[in-house]
Amino acid sequence: MALRLGKLSWRDLRVARDAEEARSLATRGVACRLLLAPATLVSYVRPFLTDGATPTAASFATAVLGPESYWVPDLEAVFLPGAALITESSLLLPFGTHLCDELDYDCDAAATAGIWQDGSARPALHDWHAERLAAAVPLPGTTLVLHPKYHRNHYHWHVEGLSQHSAIAGLAASLGRIGVPPLAPAQVESLAVLPLSVPRVQLGDPIHRFEVAVLLTHALSRTWLHPAAGVALQALGRAAREGLAPGATGRNAVYLARTDSATRPMLNEAALCDALRARGFQIVTASTLTFAEQVRVTAAAQLLVSPHGAGLANLIYAQPGTRVIELRPLHAVGRSPFWDKTFWLLAGLVGCRYGTIAFENAPDSDPWSCDVPWLADRLAALASA
Repeated sequence: MALRLGKLSWRDLRVARDAEEARSLATRGVACRLLLAPATLVSYVRPFLTDGATPTAASFATAVLGPESYWVPDLEAVFLPGAALITESSLLLPFGTHLCDELDYDCDAAATAGIWQDGSARPALHDWHAERLAAAVPLPGTTLVLHPKYHRNHYHWHVEGLSQHSAIAGLAASLGRIGVPPLAPAQVESLAVLPLSVPRVQLGDPIHRFEVAVLLTHALSRTWLHPAAGVALQALGRAAREGLAPGATGRNAVYLARTDSATRPMLNEAALCDALRARGFQIVTASTLTFAEQVRVTAAAQLLVSPHGAGLANLIYAQPGTRVIELRPLHAVGRSPFWDKTFWLLAGLVGCRYGTIAFENAPDSDPWSCDVPWLADRLAALASA
């Protein structure tokens, strides 16, 4: 028989005065939330460069900027008693029997978490997950669940995972442990940079049922980065540079290649790499480097160039004031035009100078190409400026 799930409204949860009261309430079975940083209006930092290989692409590069500010909601820690974690989708079920609106990502729940609507007022959980929940391993105490849905992605691990460390420090006295997903070696290295005094436990199979689970709302992938998360990422970059690249100064022109990725492929990227190498650029494929090597390469850059992609999250480890140029297609599958502002936002929050150069491609299509001679000369001029 399918397990029927109730609904828990995040905004209706009791607001705790401090972390200890929140922990105490949740231990007694009362779900609650704790304000960590208030809602605010954030201004984008104006780009130092917007350009394109054609008039249409150049116009798009300017138009993609749009409004000069965006609003972010309160950054909160939500304390959920008796919660269970479905690791495949990073979905927390409060009390093991409920969905919490705003905390279920509002996307692909049926596909990734085995949840579906069948005409009943209450959604149902797939029998396989229900059986796993019945056999869940209890985890006593309070656990901060640092388990972003897209944690395998380099960008999402940074902005939804590592950005939580400053909040963790403020909650440390009320936490028993931090729960993390199975991590790749570079992710383990990145966590080691942080001054976290709270022990970690790996969350996987079997499913865990927490006495109290804590989730930070800026761990949600669809949430614009709160400035508090930006402060945390600045601290992460500073700690990584000091620990892994002491004395590094921005002096190199670095191109982060995506020749190892099949997503949004730049069809002539190998030719661009050859042209830039001949003009003095250091060509790097981040996936072939250890975390420490990625930090050292980025910390030594005075100009960092890359096509749009997760590897560009390494700008977090660049020196403040480093120029970052994102190369981008006009269109992508399902996002046509490709209005993404991810790295413009991230660069501004960590103190880098952002620029973008756009190129035309077919509507609703991922593959694209650059004008190699034009772009190589344009970037070489910027590197020497």
